[in-house]
Amino acid sequence: MIFYKKYKDIPNKYKFDLESLIRKNSIQEEIEFFLIKKRRILEYRDKKYESPKNYLEFLNIEKENNLIFNRIYNYLSNKLNVNLVDDKLNNLILEFENKLNDIYEENGSEINKEMQNIEKLKQWSKLEMFKSYKKYFLEIFEIQKYKLDSKIEDFLLKTNKAEVNFEDYFSNLINVEIDYGSIQKNNKKIFISENNFNVLMTSKNEKIRKEVFYNYYNSKYKHKETLSKLLIDHFTKISVMAKARNFKTSIDSLLIEEKIDENILQNLYSIISKNSFLLKKMRKYNEIFFTKKLKRKPRIYDNWLDLINTKEKFTIEEAQKILLIAFEPLGQEYISMVKKAFDENWIDYHSAKNKISGAYSISEAYGLDKIFILMNWDYTIDSVFTLAHELGHSLHTYFTNKSQSLENSSYPIFTAEIASSFNELLLFDYFIEKASNLKLRFKILSKYIENFFEIVYQSTFWSNYEYDIYNKIDKNENIGTFSDLVEIYKKNEKKYAIKKSSFTKKYIHAVDVPHFYANFYLCKYAFGFLIASIFFQRYKLKENKIMDNYINNFLKLGDIDWPLNILKKSKINLHDENIFNFVFKQLENYINEYITIGQKIFKK
Repeated sequence: MIFYKKYKDIPNKYKFDLESLIRKNSIQEEIEFFLIKKRRILEYRDKKYESPKNYLEFLNIEKENNLIFNRIYNYLSNKLNVNLVDDKLNNLILEFENKLNDIYEENGSEINKEMQNIEKLKQWSKLEMFKSYKKYFLEIFEIQKYKLDSKIEDFLLKTNKAEVNFEDYFSNLINVEIDYGSIQKNNKKIFISENNFNVLMTSKNEKIRKEVFYNYYNSKYKHKETLSKLLIDHFTKISVMAKARNFKTSIDSLLIEEKIDENILQNLYSIISKNSFLLKKMRKYNEIFFTKKLKRKPRIYDNWLDLINTKEKFTIEEAQKILLIAFEPLGQEYISMVKKAFDENWIDYHSAKNKISGAYSISEAYGLDKIFILMNWDYTIDSVFTLAHELGHSLHTYFTNKSQSLENSSYPIFTAEIASSFNELLLFDYFIEKASNLKLRFKILSKYIENFFEIVYQSTFWSNYEYDIYNKIDKNENIGTFSDLVEIYKKNEKKYAIKKSSFTKKYIHAVDVPHFYANFYLCKYAFGFLIASIFFQRYKLKENKIMDNYINNFLKLGDIDWPLNILKKSKINLHDENIFNFVFKQLENYINEYITIGQKIFKK
C-alpha cells in the first residue's frame, strides 16, 4: 500500500479533478455568486403561495440554485476529506454554512408555510404544470403529519447552526486524534491508521500482525467511554426528535424516506438469524483448513490471513482493465461512462495523512459532469471490489441524472446499495469464470462468501444492535456506558451466531462503526445486496432483456417513486417473506463447493 505523507505529493492522474467544479475565478467567488442568487428565494417567501405560477417560478429558481450549490458543496466537502485538518478550508466551510443559515432563518420555517397552505398545495399538485413534482408533493404531505408547533419549528430553524453533529466528532477522533502507534517494517517506520490497518493485518509476518492488532485495539479502547458517549448522545438526539414529532418509534422516523415498514425489517432479521447456521458451517471449516495448513489453531490476529496465496497485488490500472471487462454485460453506454470515469479524473485513489478513511461516491451530483469517487487504494482484491461498488453508485447517479429532472434524482440509500452491490456480483462472476485452477476458484469463492457475511450478516447484526439501542432509549431505559452497549451487542452476537471473543477489547466495535452515524444505513446495505442478488440471478438465468430492464426500470428511475414501488416494476416484492430464499440456497451451494475444494487442497 502506498501511503503519502502529503496529499499534494500524489500524482495528479490518481486524484479527482475538483477544480473542474469551479466556473468563476475562485471558490470564494462561486460562494458569493451563489449566496446572491439564493437570496432571491426571500422575494418568494410568501408570494409563492399566492398562485401556482408563482410557486413554479420559486421551484425553478431553487433548481438553478441547487445546480450551483452542488458544485460548491462537492468542491468543499471533497477537498476537506483529503485533508481533514485544513484549517483554512474548515473556516471557509463554516463561514459558508453560517451565511446560508442566515438566509434560511430570514426566510422562516418552510414547513410552517407549507402547513398553512396545505390545501392549496394538494390542489396544485394535481395540475399538469407540476406533473414532474408528484413525489416532491407526496413527501411534503407525508412530513406534515409530523410537524411541530409553528413557534417550535421557527426555533429549530434559528438554532440550526448550533446543532451538534456527533458524526463529525467521531470522525475526527477515529481518523485524526487517536494515535494508533507505529511498527517497523523493512527498516521503515509505518504509522498504523484506519486506512492501513486491514492491509497490515494481512502481513505474513506474525510479529507484525500481532503488534498492529494490539496497538490498534488498545489505542481505540482507551477512548471507549468517549466513543460510547458520542454514540448514545447521537441515538438519543434522534429518539428525542422522533418522539417530539409523534413518530411511533425512532426507527419509524429513520425509515420515512423510503417508506419501509417494520414488517419488512423484521423479515430481514428473521431470515438472517434463521440462516446463521451457514456462518457456523463456514467458520468451522475455515478453522479446519487453517489448522491443516499451518499446523496450529488460528489466533485472534490471524483472521485477515488468506488460506490460499495467489496474486496479492492489483495496480489501479490492472483493476481498471478488469472492471471494463466485468461490466461488459451492462452494455456499451455503461462501459463508455466507466472508461470516462477512469480517463477524466473522477476518482481519488491513494491514501494520505489526514485523508478520510473508507470510500464513497458523492451525493448532490445533479448537473455535474463528473460524479466523483474517493478511495484508499491498498492494492488488494478488496480495493478492486470497492471500486466496482463505488462505480455502481456513480453510474446509478449518471443514469438517473440523465433520465430524471432534478426533483426526481435524489434516490435514497435503500435503492443506492442495490446498484453498487450488483456491480460487485458482476465482478465476482468475472473472477469465478476466469478461475483456471482449484486454488484460484477456492480463493474467489472465499471472497464471495466473506463479502456475503460482511455485507448481509454483519450489517444485519449491527442493524439489529442499533434497533435495540433505539428501542431502549425510546422507552427511557438506562443506557449510559460502554458496558451497557456491550451487553446489547453480546445479545445480538448470540442471535446471529457471531463468534464470541475472549479478547474483550474487540468489543470496541460496539462503538466504533462509522455507519452507526448514518441514519440506520446498515439494514439498507444488507437489503441492497440481497435485492442485487435477485437481479444477478436473473442475469445468470439469461432472463430476457434483464440488463435493459435493470437499467431502464431501475437505474434510470432514480427517486421518481417510493423504493418498494420502483422494485415492483422489476417484479420484486419485499412483502413476500420467501423472496430471498433462493439467495441463501445459492450461498449454501457456494459454501459446499468451497468445502469440497478445500478438502482436496488441504488433505493432510
